[in-house]
Parts: sequence; structure tokens; C-alpha cells
Amino acid sequence: MFIAFRLSLFYALVFGYIGVQMPYWPLWLKANGFDDALLGQVLAFGFVAKVAVNPLFRSVANRFGTHITLSITLVIVCAIFQLFNLTLTLSTLVLVQLAFLAFWVPVLPTTEHIALSQARKGYVDYGRVRVWGSIGFMLTTIVVGRVVENGPIDRVQSILAGLLLAVFCMTLILPGRRQETESRRGFRLRVLLKVPNLPLVLLAAGLIQSSHVMFYGFGSIYWTSIGIGESTIGLLWAEGIIVEIGVFIFAAGLSRKLNPLQIMSIGGAAAAIRWTFMPMVTTMPLVFLIQALHGASFGMTHLGAMRFLSTSVDESLSADAVALYSMMVMGLSMGIVAFFSGRVYALYHGESFWAMTTIALAGAAIMMFMARTSARFNQ
Repeated sequence: MFIAFRLSLFYALVFGYIGVQMPYWPLWLKANGFDDALLGQVLAFGFVAKVAVNPLFRSVANRFGTHITLSITLVIVCAIFQLFNLTLTLSTLVLVQLAFLAFWVPVLPTTEHIALSQARKGYVDYGRVRVWGSIGFMLTTIVVGRVVENGPIDRVQSILAGLLLAVFCMTLILPGRRQETESRRGFRLRVLLKVPNLPLVLLAAGLIQSSHVMFYGFGSIYWTSIGIGESTIGLLWAEGIIVEIGVFIFAAGLSRKLNPLQIMSIGGAAAAIRWTFMPMVTTMPLVFLIQALHGASFGMTHLGAMRFLSTSVDESLSADAVALYSMMVMGLSMGIVAFFSGRVYALYHGESFWAMTTIALAGAAIMMFMARTSARFNQ
């Protein structure tokens, strides 16, 4: 049980940080000189950096150990973030943001690897541990929304710094540190690409998850533009996470009834519906209704992908598989969409979400085809 507690707390802190960074850091950057196009390009770098950083991180971690590599990385992350306290020119601020993103990107996939490793050994239930990440996200989003609405946006910076320090401290007591036996080999891309269905799963998941990019970068900005206050924006983000929590709580039962491909198909369909109606609704009850689809559009897509990796990839390849997922799905796919998102949003504002509908539909179509034709999952 203590293993589950430590992992749950680590998830809560990591996603607590993301719960502040995702809705409110773009507002801080805009207050410090970023326009929509620049914000989209910086956001794109954070995603694309995963393509280079995650394989490099895994190669180093395979040689020296995941836990020690993660701890050192977070020391660097905390040090870089302190540079935001300085008075910087816009160009220097951009460079600091890019450096920070480059070192932050391996943290989440490494968290997933550690959790999946403990789940494979039967020590934890992945869904019930992962749900605490959603709870952490929800709580910090709500609380910081009220803090920001009643004070200067600069408070976000101090809160994020404190959360990053807490995340580092938790790495020192994460489970699996003593039992860690890394392969001491490099990143095994060729072996992974031979796993049946994995390339198509990565393609479809990349399309579905990258359809969220416009929302991650400009959702809070769009809601502010139609007159929604920061505290209400915090509630909207939290509401999506509450539904996501339900998905993870009932993950085990859901996985018994549906295979991973079917779960991801539902996630893709929910994403297409969500982005279709996002710019069409402005009354608060309907805005809250559409935002509730986050639990399915993100939660079910992510859950299905993690279930696929845990059941289809050998345990010796688990860390590399999660890194590849982060690299291709949360990195390259999202980065490509993010690069254009700022310019598209600057031109079309709310209607730019309709472009995300097309992307989500493509991913959903691939998953539905695979769910019907894959021999392994239809036995």
C-alpha cells in the first residue's frame, strides 16, 4: 500500500504542476510580451523537443538508472525555472522557456513508466494510482484560478516554482529505486516498431491527442475573450478532470468490457464532438457540458493507449515504449499542430477549434478500423 501511496502522491504533484502551468502559464507569457503566434511556436517546441529528448533521456537512464536520471533532471528544471525571476528581454525569455521545456519533457513519460512497471508486478492498479494525478490537477486549477483572479498573474510563477521543488523531493522516495535493473542499452526503436499494431496505434493516438493542442494553448485565452473569468476558467478545467477521474477510477471494469482499441475509438469520437461544439456555445451551462467531454476525449484515449502498451509490449521494452509514445504522440504529433495553432487562432479565434475536429475524426476512423479488423483483439 505504501508503494501506491508514494506513486499517487508523485502523480498528484506532477499533475498539480501541470494543472497550474497549462491554463495559467500562457496568460503569464502573454502578460510578458508573447503574442499568439509566438506562443504557438514555443508551445510547439515543447512538444517537438520530446522527439529528441525522450530517446536521449532513455539512453542515459538505461545506463545510469531511471530514478537517479530523473532526480538530476528535476534539479536542472528547478534551476532553470528560477531564471524567470530575473528581468529578461523577450528574446531571452523565449530562450529560458525553451530550455525549461527541453528538460521538463521527460518527466511525465518517466512517471508513467515507473507506474506501469509497478502495475505489471501487481503492486498497484494503474488507474487508481493515475487518478490522483487528475485530482492534483483539479485542485491546483481551482485554487490558483481564484488566486489569479484576485491578484497579479505573477503569483503563478511562485506557485509553479514551489510545485517543481515538491516534485523533485518526491523522486527521492519513489518505489523501485533499489530494485532498478536497467538494460544498459540504448533506445530500441527498431524492436518497438516490430510490435504488431503499435505504429498505427501511435498514429491514431497522435491525431486524437494533438487535436487537444488548440485547447491547451488557447483554451483559457479564448474563454477570457468571451467574458469568462479566471476563477470560472479554473472550474471548467477542473470539471473536465473530474470526469477524467471517473474514467480512471473505473478503468479496470472498463478494460474488462472493451479492448484498448475500442476505448481509444470512443476517445476519438468524443474529441471530434467536443471541438465541433466548442466555438458554438457561449452560455455557461453548455460550456460546462462540452467541457465534460474531456474525460472521454483525453482520458479514454490515454487509458486505451496505456492499456495497449502494458498488454502488447514486453516488460523489458516498457520504458522505451512509453518514451516512444511520448515522443510520437505527445511530442511530434502535438508539435506539428502546435506550430500552426498560434497563427490559425490569430486568424480565426474560436472557429479554429473546427480544424481540431478534422484531426480528431481522422484518428477516430483509424482506431475504429483497427478495432474491427485486428485479429488479436477480436478473438
